[in-house]
Amino acid sequence: MSAPDFYSANGSLERTDGVELSRRKKRFGRRVRTLREAKSWTQEDLALHSGLSRSYISRLELGDIALPRNDKLGRLARALGTSNEDLLEAAGYMSAPSNEADAALPELAAYLRRKYDLTQPRLIATIQHIVDLALADQQHSNGNHPAVSTALEEAHDEKLFH
Repeated sequence: MSAPDFYSANGSLERTDGVELSRRKKRFGRRVRTLREAKSWTQEDLALHSGLSRSYISRLELGDIALPRNDKLGRLARALGTSNEDLLEAAGYMSAPSNEADAALPELAAYLRRKYDLTQPRLIATIQHIVDLALADQQHSNGNHPAVSTALEEAHDEKLFH
């Protein structure tokens, strides 16, 4: 018996066995649940923010759905504050580019997860905020970054980096 066909995130047809597909579905569901819970949202809250039904969210989190259609994936990612790529990579549907020099740079959340195994949405949001402040300061200063210093102090006070 041959392995079932599965359409990967880039649209190409790949062969995968049922065990691997089941693992991917469960990893995808765990990633969705982790991001949802980090926002202190119920499945109903995520449904409201994404425009998807609560039962669909439940089935995703349980691993009953292999891969949402691209439009649903995009709505889910936007509602959760992440990218399509982050969700797909976390689940194993997409792999990190093998040659970073040839690949477009990933979004910060995907980069931090890949490079440092950071998955805490609050910490990632703080790092993104600091990067945004540094870029804004860079445009308006001579190399000093007072807003970045303030943000780092606040993050330290909240014990985000411990």
